[in-house]
Amino acid sequence: MRKIFLLFVALLATTALWAYDFKSGDLYYNITSSSEPYTVEVTYQYEWSETNYSSLTSVVIPESVTYNGTTYSVTSIGERAFYECQSLTSITIPNSVTSIGGHAFVSCDSLTSITIPESITSIGEEAFAYCRNMKSVVWNAINCAYFSYSSNEGPFGDQRYNSAITSFSFTFGDSVQHIPAYLCYGMTKLTSVTIPNSVTSIGTQAFYGCSGLTSVVWNAINCADFLSDSRSRPFGYNSITSFTFGDSVQHIPAYLCSGMTKLTSVTLPNSVTSVGNAAFYECSGLTSPVYNAHCFVYMPTSYSGAYAIPEGIKQIAGSAFRGCVGLTSVTIPNSVTSIGDYAFDGCSGLTSPVYNAHSFAYMPTSYQGDYVIPEGIKQIAGAAFRDCSGLKSVTINSDAIVNKDYSSADNLKTIFGSQVTKYIIGPTKILTMEGWMTKLGKDPKYAESPEQLKLDAMEMFITQYKTSRGIYQNLGEGACDSYNTDHCSDSPESAKREINNFFNTETFTKYALELNAGLFVGALDESVENDALFERKSPTKWTEVIGAVNLGYTNFIIPEVRLKH
Repeated sequence: MRKIFLLFVALLATTALWAYDFKSGDLYYNITSSSEPYTVEVTYQYEWSETNYSSLTSVVIPESVTYNGTTYSVTSIGERAFYECQSLTSITIPNSVTSIGGHAFVSCDSLTSITIPESITSIGEEAFAYCRNMKSVVWNAINCAYFSYSSNEGPFGDQRYNSAITSFSFTFGDSVQHIPAYLCYGMTKLTSVTIPNSVTSIGTQAFYGCSGLTSVVWNAINCADFLSDSRSRPFGYNSITSFTFGDSVQHIPAYLCSGMTKLTSVTLPNSVTSVGNAAFYECSGLTSPVYNAHCFVYMPTSYSGAYAIPEGIKQIAGSAFRGCVGLTSVTIPNSVTSIGDYAFDGCSGLTSPVYNAHSFAYMPTSYQGDYVIPEGIKQIAGAAFRDCSGLKSVTINSDAIVNKDYSSADNLKTIFGSQVTKYIIGPTKILTMEGWMTKLGKDPKYAESPEQLKLDAMEMFITQYKTSRGIYQNLGEGACDSYNTDHCSDSPESAKREINNFFNTETFTKYALELNAGLFVGALDESVENDALFERKSPTKWTEVIGAVNLGYTNFIIPEVRLKH
């Protein structure tokens, strides 16, 4: 009986070691789909064993294999498939393979190079880790994702503790669109890299910890921006001294080179027409201004004195002059139509407001009292009024807009500071009722006078607010629909009467003019909500709301929120 039990245990152990469906040629396979399309994955000969494929030196994985009369497409390399195949010197992966499992090639010490085909869409944790003699990788995967479950190490592992590698190259194919997160994480022997023009996105910390990396050639034409969080950027903890942009690059992503303190050389071609925020922020090794024919991107913080931005420049990138305490004055040509967030933040040597015909860039923190933003200004840079503790009120012409990240009433204090108690919106245009009910910025419609606006409002409420039950909206008393009839009028005449009562001359005129505040903060943004506003259900309450705006409350998006109901 004991012999039978031991034999059973041995069989279980054997089953665990030989977990495959069939063998074809030198390789073992598991069936992953037994119906059309028939697919298999390459698997191990012996799991967790130094004898796994111990006799193989060169492997060419076929695109398909036939077993029991059925032809299967080889679509994946399974987890630990070639684990510790110490004699393996080369492997060819076909384009039929779309995934490589975790630890698939761990400790393949004789493997010196690998080419990843275009077809690969996923690669598992530490797939090629501890390949101590790996010196060259050609990466052709067009859009691959990397999956790591226990650490930030990339699929090729961390080279910091590998003294066997003295040089290393990583080459991207011309069709690569996405570079996965952590792909080259910890490649301390990597000294240079070229990003192809096809790349449109790069994952978190793709090149983090490449301490030997000194040179980058960036050819990506229009790569997506990175986040301000340093952990989301591709380059971190490196020795990059040279960053060259190719002649076809159009956009430099936000935060791309931020924090590269050893960077001493940047080549910016005239093909670049836009630069994301803080692309070169804190690049303290740069000693000369960085700009091309279109964009001004960086001024060394050591600069002292006055500076005139060259004629023809259209954009000043975010944080371009940030921290230039020695800057005493700056001239911005009227060719500039876009100024990024924090462009002049911390420039304490500036004593006068900085703006041109189109954009307002900076208010000295020493400013005291009220300020009227000049007519014609169409953009107010983010953080332009930061730390202006003496600023009390701001008058803004109705055409002015703020940078995208600050375009809601709730965030006005981010632009002007919480100490500002009054905002006056210059009433140069009056939005029609139809304009209120549609997204501003797309096709706003204006009336010539408050009287015309009242007529538009009455017409719209009578023709468009009739419910399926034949009842009419009573504007002054709140929402009215087929489920809530408490505040509905029983006829068009009654509705018109209520609307007319609401839009009395004094209240309505003030209401129409103050609506321009909604233009400023991006009114009719459905993402902006404030439950307290929905409690204002009568003309009396509306008068209070309008008065509150005059008293300095920043939430002057109130009218459009109310009128949507």
